[in-house]
Formats: sequence, C-alpha cells, structure tokens
Amino acid sequence: MNNINLQALKEVIEATKKKIYFDTEFSVLKRANEYKNAFSKPVIRRTEDNYLIFESKVQGQQLYDVSLALILEKDIVKGYKPSCSCPYPGLCKHIAAFIDYLSRIEINLSGNKNKKAGKLSNSVLYHIIHENEDELLQEKIKKPVSLEIYLDLDRNSFKNNIIHGHYFSNFYINFKLSFKEFNDKSYVVSKLRQLASALFHHDFVYEIGKSIRFSLDDHEFSEEESETVDFIKNILGDPDQISYSSYIYDKNIKVNNYLFEKLYFLNQKNPKLFYAKNIPVVFEEAEILYQIQKSQNKKEILLLTGFKTPEKYFFFDKIDFFIQLGIRDDFWIFISDSPVIYHVKNALFYQTLYKTNRKNELNASFSYEELPVFFYEIYPKLSKDAQIDLASDFIPPLFEDFQDQIIIKLDWLKEEKKLVIELYTDKKFINQFDQNPDIETPRHQFYLLEKNKYLVVNTASLNQIYEKISEYGVFKDNAGLPCFEIEEKVFEFLFNYLPVLKDSFEVEESESVKSLNLIEPEDIQVNFNDESVEGKINFLEINFEFNGIKLKYKDFLKILKSKQEFKIMENGQVLNLSRIRKTYQPLLEDIEHFKENKIPLNQYYFLYRQFLNQNIQIKESEPLQKIKKMMDGSAPLPTLSLNNEIENVLRDYQHKGVQWLYFLKEMGFGGILADDMGLGKTLQALTLIAGCKKDLPSLIVCPTSLVYNWEKESFKFFPDTKVGIIYGTKNERNFVLEDYLEYDILVTTYGILKRDIEKYQNKTFEFVFLDEAQQIKNFKTQNAESVKQITSRYRFVLSGTPIENSLSELWSLFDFIMPGFFPDQSRFKAVYETPLKNKDTHVLEKLKSKVKPFILRRMKKEVLQDIPDKVEENIYFELNETEKKLYLSFLETSKNTLLSVVQEKGFERSRIEILALLTRLRQICCHPNLVDQKQKYTSSKMETLFEIVDEAIAGGHKILIFSQFVTMLQIIEQEINHRRIDYSMIHGGTKDRMKEVDDFQNLTEKKIFLLSLKAGGTGLNLTAADIVIHYDPWWNPAAENQATDRAYRIGQENKVNVYRLISKGTIEEKIIALQNQKKDLIEKVLASGESPIQKLSWDDFKNLLEID
Repeated sequence: MNNINLQALKEVIEATKKKIYFDTEFSVLKRANEYKNAFSKPVIRRTEDNYLIFESKVQGQQLYDVSLALILEKDIVKGYKPSCSCPYPGLCKHIAAFIDYLSRIEINLSGNKNKKAGKLSNSVLYHIIHENEDELLQEKIKKPVSLEIYLDLDRNSFKNNIIHGHYFSNFYINFKLSFKEFNDKSYVVSKLRQLASALFHHDFVYEIGKSIRFSLDDHEFSEEESETVDFIKNILGDPDQISYSSYIYDKNIKVNNYLFEKLYFLNQKNPKLFYAKNIPVVFEEAEILYQIQKSQNKKEILLLTGFKTPEKYFFFDKIDFFIQLGIRDDFWIFISDSPVIYHVKNALFYQTLYKTNRKNELNASFSYEELPVFFYEIYPKLSKDAQIDLASDFIPPLFEDFQDQIIIKLDWLKEEKKLVIELYTDKKFINQFDQNPDIETPRHQFYLLEKNKYLVVNTASLNQIYEKISEYGVFKDNAGLPCFEIEEKVFEFLFNYLPVLKDSFEVEESESVKSLNLIEPEDIQVNFNDESVEGKINFLEINFEFNGIKLKYKDFLKILKSKQEFKIMENGQVLNLSRIRKTYQPLLEDIEHFKENKIPLNQYYFLYRQFLNQNIQIKESEPLQKIKKMMDGSAPLPTLSLNNEIENVLRDYQHKGVQWLYFLKEMGFGGILADDMGLGKTLQALTLIAGCKKDLPSLIVCPTSLVYNWEKESFKFFPDTKVGIIYGTKNERNFVLEDYLEYDILVTTYGILKRDIEKYQNKTFEFVFLDEAQQIKNFKTQNAESVKQITSRYRFVLSGTPIENSLSELWSLFDFIMPGFFPDQSRFKAVYETPLKNKDTHVLEKLKSKVKPFILRRMKKEVLQDIPDKVEENIYFELNETEKKLYLSFLETSKNTLLSVVQEKGFERSRIEILALLTRLRQICCHPNLVDQKQKYTSSKMETLFEIVDEAIAGGHKILIFSQFVTMLQIIEQEINHRRIDYSMIHGGTKDRMKEVDDFQNLTEKKIFLLSLKAGGTGLNLTAADIVIHYDPWWNPAAENQATDRAYRIGQENKVNVYRLISKGTIEEKIIALQNQKKDLIEKVLASGESPIQKLSWDDFKNLLEID
C-alpha cells in the first residue's frame, strides 16, 4: 500500500469522522474526549472481501479492540463499519475517539507488513474523494426557505394534579417543527438533540428520515425565526456542555420550574409560540384571594383560597391544577378547557397556608381553638400580599403581647417537705409545667384572658425556663403541681441552681422558702477549748458552731461521713454538706481515729493552721492562743534557765535547740531533734535533762557504740550528774535497775533493753531519749516494740536521718514520741504514703505542716557560722566478751614477755619488741582476726564503724576511712562489698593512685575511700569527702592531722567531721590520754621529724601496758 496517496486517505477519514459524529449521541461524544490519546499504533490492512480496515487497542475499564472498516465497491467507498469489543451497543465513546485519533495522527503505510492487505491506488482514492462525495456524506441536502416551531402543552399529562417541587412528573411539552420547502411541506421534530446540534454547530445537518436532510449552514434566519432559534438554543442548551439525559428526550422535554419560567417570558415576545389543542395559549396576571367564613355546621372555620383578575375571580374548588415555582414564589393556575393560564406573582401561599395545612388541601379548615394561632401567626403574613375577606358574621380574636419578664414563684410546703414551682406573669398564672396552655404552637403560647382575648407568651422564653428546671428533676404531685419531693433535690435546686436562675429570671420566694437558711463552710465557726489538769493543758475540745447550733467534733464528723448532700437541722437550717465536706473532711481525717471528743493537745497547731489556710472562722481559749503564738513565733518560748558555765559552752544554734526541746516538754509534746551529724545533739539533750527539775531519772537508749560516749559527755559537761550504765552482765544490769531512782541518767542499748524489758514494767522516767533512732524505724521490730513499752513523762528522738526509705519510718518515730499523733499505720499509709508515691503535692504540704512543729533539723550549711571549721570527736565503745578475754589474755602474756626482754636487753634495746607487743594489742582492738585467723570473730569496733557509715551515707556524705593496717582495710573492704557500697581504695600496693582519687572525687556513687595512713595520708586532694574516720588511733597526732587534711583543705565547701574510734579500757584509750598529756611532745616531733613512739619513756610504756 505504499503507493496510496496519504492526503487523499486523510480526507476520507475526516469525511467519515463527520458522518460518525452525526450518528453518535452527544453525551457519548463528550465522554470520547477522555480517550483522545489512549490508543496503540493503528494497523491498516485491505482484505480480500474489499474492506480497508484500521485496527487498534484502547485502555478503558479493560483493554478493548477497536476498528474502523471502510466498505469498498469497485474501489469506491460505499460506507463504513465501526467495531469495538466493549459492551456498549452501537456507536460508543471508544469508536468516536478512535476516528478522531485517526484524523489527527500521521498514518505510516510503509511499516505495515500485513501480507493479506490489498492495494488501493491513488486513482481510487481520488475517485472516492472527488467524484462520489455526495453519496458518501449526504444525499440531496435541502436548504429550507423558512423555519417555524410550535410548542404544544400536553395538558392531559397533568390534568387534575397539584404539582409542586422542583421537577414535575408527567408534564411535557411537544415540539412541532416546520421546514418549508418549495413544495411547502412540514416535518415533525423527532430528534431534538440533533436539532440542538444543528443550531449550535452550523457544519452539521438536520436529518429527517433516511433520505431528507436540511442544511442550516448558509440559511439566514428572519427576525422572527431568529427569536425562535434563540429560544430553542436557550431551552435546549449547548449539546457539548449539557447532559440531556435528565429532561430532554427525542420528541419532547420534561418541564421543570426553570424551563417553565423561560416559556413564560418567551411567550411575552412571541405570543404564537404556545398552543394547547391547536389553540394559542394566553397568559394573564392574577392576584391571590382568601375568604374566611364559618362552616355550615358552625364547628369549623373555613379558609377559601382563590385568585382574582380585574374581570373575575375563582376559588380552588373550580381549578383543575396549579404549578408553583420555587424561584420567586410565583405559581400558574389552569382552568378546565380554557386557553388562559393565570400567573400569580409573589404569593406566600406555599410557605404559609400549604405548609401548615394538615389535610394537604388548598382550601383549609381549622377549629375555633386554632383561631388565635391563625390570626396571630398566619393572617399577618397572608394579608401583606393578598386580599382577605371576612364573612359578615365573623369576629376575629384580640391579642395582648406579653412584654414583661416571666416570674418564677417558689413555695416550700414544710409539713409535706415539697418545693412547689409556679410560673406567673403580672396578669395570670400561666403554667404548671406539664399542664398545657390554652393553645400552644412551636413559637407561642396563648392564654385566654377574657372572651375572645388572649395573652401571647413567647414559647422560647418559656422553654428556656422549662429546660433549666427540668434538668433539676421536677416531679408532679397528686394535685398536678410541679415540685421536688426529695429533700436532696429540693436543696440541690435551691442552693446550687436557683442562684443561676436568678441571673436570668425574676424569682419570688415565699417566706417558707426564705426560712430555709443554707449553711456554707464560711458560716461555720470552729471553737478550740482546752481541758486543763492542775493548770496544765492535757486535751483539746473541738466543736463547730453555726447560728446557735453547736456540734461536737464526733457528731460533726459523723454528718460529714454520711452520703447526704444536704442535712436539714432541727431549727430548719440546712447544711450544704457537699461543700462543707469538701472543706472540712480532709482536715479532720488525721484526728478521726480518736474515739472520744477529746483530742491530744499536739494536734492543735496543725488543725489551727489547716483551718486558717481555708479561711475558716476560729475561736480559741486564751491558753491556746498563747500556745499558738509561741508556735508561730509571734510570742517568746518559755526559757530554761542554764548556769553560766553551760551557757558559755553552747553555741547559738545549740542554745536554740535546748529551748525548743524545753518548749515541747512544757507543752507535753514529744519531738525529733534531727540535726546533721556533728552538730551536738547529745549535748543539747544532756543540757535539757540537767536543766529541768525532776524527781525521776531519764533514760537514754542508744547503739552499743555510743553508750560510753553518753557517759563521757555527761561527765565532761555535767560532772555532778550521776549516770548509770545498764550494760554488761545480767547481774550488773540488774544492780543498776534495782536502784534506778538513785541515778539522774540511765544509759542502755536497744539490744539490752529488749532482753530487760520486763524489768521496766513498773518504772517511770522523766525523759526517754532515743539516740540513733533509726533503730526503731521499722515499727514491726522488737527494738520498736520494746522502747514503746517504756513509761515516761516526755519522749524525744535524736536522729540525723528521721526518714531514710519510706514514710512508715516517720510514723514509727511519732508513734513513739506521741502515740496517736497519726492514725494507725494502715490509715497513715492510705492518707499519706500512697498519695505521696503518686506525687500528690497537696498531701506533701499537709504532712509537712503537721510534723513541722515537732521536728528540728539544722544542716551544717545552715549554721555554718556557729560551728568550727573542723569538728573532731572521739567515739567510745566497749569490746565484747570474746574480745575482752582475748585482749586481757594477750595483755598478761605481753607484760611478762616485756619485763623479761627489758631485763635481758635493757629498755632502749628493747623498743622493737615493745612496739610489736603494743601493735598486737591495737590489732585486737581493731579486729581479733588480725591476730588469730584460726576462728572467725566479730568486731565491736567494726560494728561501730558501720553504724557511723550507714548514717553518713543516708545523710548524703562521703567518707574517708584511715587505718594503719592494710589487712584491716581488706576486712572492711569485704563488709563494704557485702553491703554493696561503691568505694575506692589506696594502700602501699595500689598502682594507679590518681585514678582511684579521680573516681572518688567525680563519681557520686563512690561513697567510701579506704586509705592506709602511710600510703594515703599525704599528697592527695580528697575534698569530695566531708567525714573522716580514723579507725585506729596512731601515736602521732600530726600524722592523723595530715591524713585529715586530705579532706580538710582548700576547695572543701563543707565542714569536716573527724571521728576516732576508741575501745574503752584498752591501750587505745591510753594512747589518746597520752596524746593529751604530751602536747609539747607533739610540737617536738613536728620540729624534729621524729616519731612520738621513739620519745616515750619506760614509764609511758608501763602505763600503756598497765604494769605496776
């Protein structure tokens, strides 16, 4: 086919495209645009049965085969045959798009290799295009002389129907079209779509039947014809832009409001356009007309609807149908067998009468009861645009609009305990809620004032009240009155919701309602009264007073714990329990465990502060006012007179601590002195005991390591105080206990007290002090249970860490110093411990407020100016029985050996042997396993050490522990590992000393540094530590001072506490005594560099070894 003329082929395709477009539905053509370029490269072939075929594929919902076959007869194109594999019948969008596609592309015949294809010569194509054009595209296309169009309203399609809405059913207009030829024939329009296309696209023709076509290409329309064409264009629209499937058919159109309105206006220009049964249709203007009259039976009111013209009027019972247009509230009225259509403008009929007519009829009827509604709501609207005639015997009702506010009246029926609610205007009782008004509509309520006269109330105003009050649970009593029959609901309405109603409505309350006086939290006064015995306050009495009523604390709490929201009292007053409970119950939770109305005095200040914070009225007795002022600092505390000697010893903060303890004692309270380590808690306690006149001894309970420290401190500052140590054997302890009244102070340990508790049953003490009271923090231990069995007038606790792990520890301490101060442990956990775990800040503040008056805690930083730069303290303890036996046995052997050596070699030559013997004694004091590894020993000194360590770590301190003996450090190291404490260590064998130092200085988890005195005593900066412990005293105090200076040096931000552990009655105690006696010797050593041990005399050694 290479010899085919491509231009001639393109012209054949273009001519075929016009023919296919002419035969295709316009809606299909519009959708064909979506597939303009969706085709594969076409294949062109000529078959043996004389077809020229174009084939391709198109992607639709699936891949379809599409083709166009040109039918040839003797090389002349006689027709075309399109094909598509899609399910659409006839000419589909794919075929229309394909012929368009072929007309636009460059056709390449050289690449076609179809062997069956025949040849189509240039001469054939030329012949097809030029000599047979009429037969291909058109057959005798005629040009009309004139064009006439008639529209026939098919009235039978809607006779006797009332039609309203946007689209009408069964209402059509038929088109009759006249194309006048030379023979003057007319033709009926059967293809409106093609007519529309012919008018909009002049390159198309209009086809009638199979052989007649009219071409509008060159036709010039007359003025009248132009108006007709414009109308058709206007009514049918552009076929390329509008889908006609909704209301345009082949021979007629279905009329809607929009089209009917166009017909109306076009008819004004061309009166000959419309016909009905071959008679021209006439449009006339009319007005709506109403007539109101009574029905024949006088039971109903009739509203007749019609229309009028200047010449006549009709009512709807004579009208076949009407058409209402929603655009401008116009409608058209048709009369039977009349060519006239009456047009009524701007009628309100549809919006008013028809919508409210329950019978769905044009002529309405309603009862006499509905008469006010019609005349008040409908009549004014109808009368604006229409004439309304009233029958001569008809009298319309009168109205009075309610302008003032609706009044809500409340009455309290005391005997029946009901609250009745009524609504009034200034003229009439208008509503009892669920009773109906005389007449009601969604907008108004009508109340008959007198015959044929109504009060009109806006329904929205009433509904606003109804909705508000209905929320509160209104009930109807037997008389039909709305009321509240449950007291809870009555008071909830009166006290919670009525104030809200008063903001929007006028409310009148009867005297009985006014008598219901609501008591709010701020109306209640709390009275604190004291109960004194011999001039001393023992208990509080609390009552709650309001308007002459007094309730004891227990009675008041009982009411609060009820489930009621309101409580009516005997005098008619009402407690608003929901608010009172919210204010008071949390404040009273801590004292509800007291069984009687009497409450311990120690609860007073806490309760007073809690009530004061809530702005509650408080009235208190004069003695309680004095206590309150002293506790809040506005009045001076009672002063304990001290002798000048102890006054000069006490530092300022210690003096304040003593006076604080004395105040608590005078008030009958207990307390916790929780000063930081090294601030002198022992001295403050001893000063209080010594300063108070007493007829009973005081008891000190402390760890074993501190027993003799108390004795020494007492002797040091109060030498006249007689101290009894309840320690040692059972006989020794019993000896002291039997004569306990002969002592001023008795000192025992927690362990001994447990064993001797029965001996304390009939004994009473002035003070009981618990030192290192963490021993009783676990309230379940025997330590805690035993100390709480002791009888005393006053109880105090000394502890640098009153809380270490949980709040139950604090509860246990207070359970000792002031039993009942907190509720029982389980209740305490629920009220305080659990909420604080959940980070309840309110509970935290409450707890702090409660315990604050009874805990005095000063940290070193707070009293920095009152303490020395370095605080040194010797801690004394006693060896256990096994240690004593071992020590005394070795001491006797050492004496004999030393005497023999000195006698043999002389003193100066025996110094090495003497030093070795002294070292062995010192090692026994440190730990027996240093001298005897055959069996496992316990060490009193190491127990004392870890009591200090535990408290120091709990207080956030870092510790240096020095010892002369590396083996001793290793034993301590084992116990540290057992306790899982992180530490550093330096001794003579440590290689990377600086790493150990850096870790300790910079890592917070490093709590302890173990150092040998020789290896770690000089050259190191360990300012991260603020506690230094010298495990074993060294002969040279200067060496100890140098070791201490590892922490006490430039860069240290905290005060440093230095402790020496001294075993009582041993060589260690003598070494300390010797150091104190030989201060001048220390100066010599510092000057000469010699060790003090080298300067000791034989008398010194004999004293150390207790040799006579």
